[in-house]
Amino acid sequence: MRLRIAGVALLLLCPRLTAAAEPPLPFERTENHERCTNYTATRQPFFGELHLHSVYSADAATVTTRNTPFDAYRYARGEKVGLPPFVDTRKVKVSDAQPATGGVSAHPYCLPPDTCQYTATRVIQFPKGRALDFAAVTDHSEWLGETNICFFEGNVACASASDCSTGQTCDKLPGAAKGTCVPEGYSSELCTLARQSLYRLEGSPGAAAFIALVEQSEPKRFPYCLEGKDVGGTCNFQAKNVWQQILAAAEQSYDRTPACKFTSFIGYEYTSMPVMNQCIQSSRPCFADADCGEKDKCAQRGQCSQPYGKTCYVDNGTTSGCDSGATCVVDAGGNNLHRNIIFRNANVPVQPITYLDVPTGCGAGEDCLKYTGTKAYPMSAGAFSTKAGIGLASPTVMLKTLRQQCNKSDPKHPCEFLSNPHNPNLSGGAMFLMPDSAEDAEVRGELERLVEIFQIKGGSECRSSKRYPDAWQTGAFVPDELCDFENMSWAKLTGAFLVEPSPAAIPPSSYVRNVLKDGMLYQQQHGGKVNPFKLGFVGGLDSHNGTPGASDAEQYAKTAGHGDVSFVVSGQALAETNFLGLETNGGGLTAVWAEENSRDSIFTGMQRRETYATSGTRPVVRFFGGFGLPQGMCAKGDFASQGYAAGVPMGGTLNAGAPSAKGAAAPHFAVYALMDPGWEDHPGASLERAQIVKGWVDAQGKVHEKVYDVAGKAEKAPLDLKTCRPDVKAGSPELCTVWTDPEFDPKQYAFYYTRVVENPSCRWNQYYCLDRQVDCSKPPASNKSIVGYTEFEYQECCSNEVPKAVQQRAWSSPIWYVPAAGKPAGKSAGTE
Repeated sequence: MRLRIAGVALLLLCPRLTAAAEPPLPFERTENHERCTNYTATRQPFFGELHLHSVYSADAATVTTRNTPFDAYRYARGEKVGLPPFVDTRKVKVSDAQPATGGVSAHPYCLPPDTCQYTATRVIQFPKGRALDFAAVTDHSEWLGETNICFFEGNVACASASDCSTGQTCDKLPGAAKGTCVPEGYSSELCTLARQSLYRLEGSPGAAAFIALVEQSEPKRFPYCLEGKDVGGTCNFQAKNVWQQILAAAEQSYDRTPACKFTSFIGYEYTSMPVMNQCIQSSRPCFADADCGEKDKCAQRGQCSQPYGKTCYVDNGTTSGCDSGATCVVDAGGNNLHRNIIFRNANVPVQPITYLDVPTGCGAGEDCLKYTGTKAYPMSAGAFSTKAGIGLASPTVMLKTLRQQCNKSDPKHPCEFLSNPHNPNLSGGAMFLMPDSAEDAEVRGELERLVEIFQIKGGSECRSSKRYPDAWQTGAFVPDELCDFENMSWAKLTGAFLVEPSPAAIPPSSYVRNVLKDGMLYQQQHGGKVNPFKLGFVGGLDSHNGTPGASDAEQYAKTAGHGDVSFVVSGQALAETNFLGLETNGGGLTAVWAEENSRDSIFTGMQRRETYATSGTRPVVRFFGGFGLPQGMCAKGDFASQGYAAGVPMGGTLNAGAPSAKGAAAPHFAVYALMDPGWEDHPGASLERAQIVKGWVDAQGKVHEKVYDVAGKAEKAPLDLKTCRPDVKAGSPELCTVWTDPEFDPKQYAFYYTRVVENPSCRWNQYYCLDRQVDCSKPPASNKSIVGYTEFEYQECCSNEVPKAVQQRAWSSPIWYVPAAGKPAGKSAGTE
């Protein structure tokens, strides 16, 4: 780990083995890799990225990103890369394009002061000592082939298609003797529109066409995809070519030597985004009335047009729910059901699964018929219905299909993967609906062990509201002031701007804390066999710049994460109604506790959920729970050893029948946190406090939650917004405590996780305003620019409604308690 952390403190957290002690590895070695020289038996924290897009993603290509996965991994390792806009600075107009490899464009560019056809106008690089330990590039699987076809940059001359590679044709102007080899479909109308969309700052026909691919319940391929010699069509043929480049980039970047400086994971994003309606009474997502309760209807949902309008519905053209004179603004956006698929090693399927081929719910084609049992049950009317036996919007069919493909890849050593859902805050409540079958629950519990709780598009832990202080009694909102953190004003991806959503506008299952309670409730109601939502926490960027881990707020103010669409025009970054504008943030990071920096060790850590998420900074956090944890753990100096010996780490489970539980009144929980030290001339913020969040289910099946301050003080340190320098005297550099639940009931299911909160620091938009030298005492003349900033920038920088500071934080994965009557089937009474 490359942080300048107090060495003594970190050694207490994870003391290393002496050279003479080399016990067997606690994880399976599934690939050729030497043991790392920095191997640590009690594990160490590795910081990385699990959600990142390159130019291989269509939505990144349309905002002029040129970084490939090869470039992304170079950046993750600490090297400098370029950012758009890219300009032609050649003095002599000659082609300097690199030839395509394996039929995939190289997308070359140069960095200043070099001059070339695609010279980067901006550069980005990690500060010294802040490079990542691991990263995964997760380009959209749905568009891999389409993107290579439409944005192909060919330089191989041809007279006919016979001069080109398989899957390509010769693109010539009428009457020309020579042309250029391009993929089949390159000259189609849709690809032409997509290329014309480059360098446009607002929505374009090309970008809209790609989005339209997945914003439907029964997604379809572009017409040109159905052509070509390959069985799956030309888009599948090209997708396989791109997939091979993704694999090559990961292999090239992976350090298999004992130095173990960097680990690359192979991955992709499954981008499911159906447009669902809402049940009128319950706000449950639905496709048809059958998905709702008795006497309930499935209708289009929206927000009334008056300020802070109530939730409203349009059913057969009739609006209900708005006051007189107001209209119902329908939220027709897609329900974000995206998942990042992360593979353990290089043993992967020949091609990623896409939402176009295997949609959420019952699947597609004959698979849907198999689950619904009738051809008269059309997809558009409810193929995702609970009647199908697979839950509404469930990923189970996709997960089963991917598992089958993994098993076929190598029967002796089948591939392993994890499916990490992200942004349930934009799912319209559809990401984590209760399973409708035992199979649905078991598959999700097995393969979806982690959830991305924080990223550029907002936080997904929880939500509170100053406007609706009592809203926690219904809906998604909870009585926790710290849940008013990086919340988005959208309930669905690409949906309607909701100003400040009313409680009924956002279903509870849009936020992870509520989902954790639902998982325990399901386990209680089904005899303790399985918890389908036993989710550990990870963080990510979802950047479309090809720059994994670029989460620093000051840096985000200069580069953002969305190509040239965000920051080419001054003020575009601050547009509150721009989905990629003011409400975004610098994104999060994932930390995994593992013995060494290798795929097998880190992936095993993710499987056991020994992970934590941060909102972009890098504090070190440990969390243990157990009935035998000693009260003096913080003083004895072997915190980690005691934690593992007498309890379980974050992500683990405490069973009531554990030997250590006998005679114990309640479990103990040990928290240790060490501040992010920052880097030269950029000090980190001290820690304000550590909290433990508890959720539980009572005997009547009602869910509850409570937040406890367990270390530090809830007093916000001062922050000078003119310099953004943190107050190093306030707060603590480290926090440590052992806490016992004062309201523990051994008969109740419960979960506990720690939330570590930093002192206030400047939000990225404040850095932006300082860089623009906005002086709130000097408003510019109306619609005119003076001293370098605009009227709009003045309004956004000086408005009291715009947050200027944040308290960055970290969330540990939960520790679950399972009562004696609810022990998982096949599990012995003990810890896991």
